[in-house]
Amino acid sequence: MIIQNIRTYTPGRIPFVSEILEGQIFINIPDTKIYTKDKNGNIINIGIGNSASLAQLAAATGATLVGTADGGTVQSSLINIYNNYATKASLAPVATLGTYSSLTGIPVPQREVFVAGTDFTPGTSQTITLAGTYGAVTNIQVHFNGVYQSVNQIQSLIGKVLTFSSVIPVGVSRIYVDSFAVSATSTNPPIGSVGVAQLAPDTLNYFLKAPTLASSTGASLVGTSDGGTVQSDINGLQTLITTLQNTIAALTTNASCATTATRPTPTFVGQSCLDMQLGYTVYARQLNPPVWQNAYGVYPV
Repeated sequence: MIIQNIRTYTPGRIPFVSEILEGQIFINIPDTKIYTKDKNGNIINIGIGNSASLAQLAAATGATLVGTADGGTVQSSLINIYNNYATKASLAPVATLGTYSSLTGIPVPQREVFVAGTDFTPGTSQTITLAGTYGAVTNIQVHFNGVYQSVNQIQSLIGKVLTFSSVIPVGVSRIYVDSFAVSATSTNPPIGSVGVAQLAPDTLNYFLKAPTLASSTGASLVGTSDGGTVQSDINGLQTLITTLQNTIAALTTNASCATTATRPTPTFVGQSCLDMQLGYTVYARQLNPPVWQNAYGVYPV
């Protein structure tokens, strides 16, 4: 048996005294408010809306306003109010706002509302396009007409496109998407701004070992003849390594060692030395004690 409460889609509408019984629920869906009748026959609001005042929020959650006990701000009050709300909504509470002077320290819920006929077509649409970017399905909560939709009912969230596992059912008039998450942004460093000093330790050595790794596995890190995987163009990989070696030579001091015994004491990892006795350039792998390797990562040489 399905039980549906009395509801309205008219903003601002409050139930008439004669319209509901004592304790019966009346829901104003656009206002996201819930009303009932008390034992004295008065219509009371037992659920807050999006535009509730601080006092209404405190009263609805059972929190207490602190006033100016925390130095003239309402930070403590906001923490109490938020944590009461978080408990009711199964969200993690916050412990402190630190030295913040505003709401920056509290994750404020973001709500997006989608209306049938404008943003989606019940019985036909399977996707909606969000205004914000939330990163993952686990960062949002979705409600159809106030009914929670589990993550199993969501197929994917790619960028701003939210796709459900099936078409949006007939009868759904509004979809609510709530989130406390804000996606992180990233930037790429300008071309030419990254040199040897900016690389993680041993990065160059991994590049120098690439030919050995490729030949031993039969794979390649270059080429797209097989759809971009690591399975083609060994020659292209060798070209990449040769270019890298030339770059290293330009960035480091390529001193002539004359013989293996007369190599200088290296001052940094990656320092090169043309060993005339061996007939090729060697690179400092370790400073103390000095360890040298060849261009393919083989050491000691």
